[in-house]
Amino acid sequence: MNKKVIKFENIVGVFFALLPVALISGPFFSDLIASIICIYAILNFKKSKIDLNNIFIKLAFIFYLCFILNSLLFEYRLESLKNSLPYIRFFFFAVGIKIILDADEKYFKYFLYACILSILLVCFFGFVEYFKYTFQYFQRYTELNSLETNDPSREKLQYLYSEFPNRISGIFQDEKIMGSYLFRLFPLFAISFFYFNQNLDKKKLLFFIFIVVIIYFNTFISGDRAPLILLSFLIFLIFLVCSNLRKIFTKIIIFILIISSFTLFFDSKIKERIIDQTLRNIQGAYNDGELTLITKEHQGHFNAAYIIFKEYPILGAATKGFRYQCYNNLIKKEDVICTNHPHTPYLQLLSETGILGTLIAIIIFFTLFFKIFIKENLKKNIRSTSLNIVYIALFVSFWPLTTSGSIFNNYNSIFYYIPLGLFLFLNKKNV
Repeated sequence: MNKKVIKFENIVGVFFALLPVALISGPFFSDLIASIICIYAILNFKKSKIDLNNIFIKLAFIFYLCFILNSLLFEYRLESLKNSLPYIRFFFFAVGIKIILDADEKYFKYFLYACILSILLVCFFGFVEYFKYTFQYFQRYTELNSLETNDPSREKLQYLYSEFPNRISGIFQDEKIMGSYLFRLFPLFAISFFYFNQNLDKKKLLFFIFIVVIIYFNTFISGDRAPLILLSFLIFLIFLVCSNLRKIFTKIIIFILIISSFTLFFDSKIKERIIDQTLRNIQGAYNDGELTLITKEHQGHFNAAYIIFKEYPILGAATKGFRYQCYNNLIKKEDVICTNHPHTPYLQLLSETGILGTLIAIIIFFTLFFKIFIKENLKKNIRSTSLNIVYIALFVSFWPLTTSGSIFNNYNSIFYYIPLGLFLFLNKKNV
């Protein structure tokens, strides 16, 4: 092999390792890296030794064909095709990850280091912002509490939390995605960590617990409720499925419960966001007293998605079809609130890919369920810890009962397809 090829492989390997850091910076660099890895995979596809008869590969290919077909059926086909045609690059991106790691596992170790660095960086800025606002809050509380009982300003004590942000974004600043980022990065960290640390000594055990706890706490204080619920679910599934990690995750869950309870008790801002606002949403405080699944806005998005699905039940209204159909045809309808996507994965699939696309996702979901809970021995694992966590991460990605960003968004898709690349690599090795 000539030196240029070796050099190119090394560069692509380093790019893969830097993905966790690139994802902090935003969509540009992460999408650039994903595209480079995609090109590398196309040029070296024979090296991948991908089993094209694999059920996941077949379903992905059928889904992509449906994706293209439904884009051709509407007047906004050019806009839709701009999104659907290049979407196959994420499949090659996953294949590229397998080729990189098959060639040299050192890039997987570099990826682990990048995960740890990214987690510490994001959590550090999260802590700084949180404690800054907490300090200001107690200063203000002391100031108001020192006033005379009959002073009108003292009444502000009751709603003092409203003067301060109830969501923490840290290094992401105006983008409120700290919780989402940490939730998506956690399984990638855990997969790579247990790949290289199958037998934990005390120091590594304490380090792992420390990382998981700070991830959870920062997701908690971020105010991102959907990532918090999904992260809790993910941790519970690892505890349930990975028999060799149950003692470790018992300790982690105890720490999490103590810290969460302590935070809710002493921090009215976080309690207002996580508990009180959620209860008001469900009870319909923002929807004329009517019960809502999440919020009135989300309910409006869901209604729009359902109407679009009924109009185009088989193939859907194509990628980006939700926004076009909603703003062009539904915006004046009662109980409909338009936006770019319906903020929940399966309703987006129903409205934009129809029954066919959604059915493929459901088949994958139940196949993963079978692989995790039926085929695996939950008392004594047959699979490796890393591969089990990959399955769990993919399973949670297909979990229907959640809100989300657009599932076809480039930034989100990178997070969806990294576990697929790790699956292709680990499934063969089963380590």
